[in-house]
Amino acid sequence: MTFIAQPLDVISAPNFFAPQESWKITVPNAVTLWFQLIISDSLGERRYIAASGSALSVIFQRADLISNSVSFGVPTNTAQSITKIAAFNTSDRSMLSFALTADESTKILSGTVKFQLVESGTTTVWVQNHLISRQLTSPGF
Repeated sequence: MTFIAQPLDVISAPNFFAPQESWKITVPNAVTLWFQLIISDSLGERRYIAASGSALSVIFQRADLISNSVSFGVPTNTAQSITKIAAFNTSDRSMLSFALTADESTKILSGTVKFQLVESGTTTVWVQNHLISRQLTSPGF
């Protein structure tokens, strides 16, 4: 059994959407990102509705670098991470959303996203690559 976070373009309401290959963010704008939780197993792919009380974290593991120290005259940098808690849609719990601030959209360096679903005392973690497509509003970003 494998979980998949399917990026969505919500057009006007949570049940009026189009599946996307990736989330498109325009730097440096704030944005609300949507996805549908999909499960894939021997029965195929289908939407997955998490149990009531579940929590799903979305973790951008490579965000803006911070300088930690200087070693032998060379600065050492560490990538920060940005963690968001996704909210389940009230009319369809297979759909979730979270907001990125303008500052957070600017700091994301990689399209790789880690997900952590905590459901009924069980934690499931998976990583998906190429989920972010960044567009720049000006040459300065």
